[in-house]
Amino acid sequence: MDQPLVQLLDELPFSKELKMALLEMGGIHGQALSCVIAIEQNNIENIHFLDMDLAELSSVYLDALIWSDQQSKAMAL
Repeated sequence: MDQPLVQLLDELPFSKELKMALLEMGGIHGQALSCVIAIEQNNIENIHFLDMDLAELSSVYLDALIWSDQQSKAMAL
């Protein structure tokens, strides 16, 4: 995995929108990714996405963490 991200993404069947989000934080997916990164870094002033307030974003983020944990455990079986 000593390849630049752009080369790795070229080999994967991701949409242009997803690639743009991962490489440039562009589009709606990039905005969501930027919000998640801000949450993880506790960068309060950059936690925003669409018209959701901080409580709503925190709840959605927590739900996503719980879902991810459940999926990881299910795959380990």
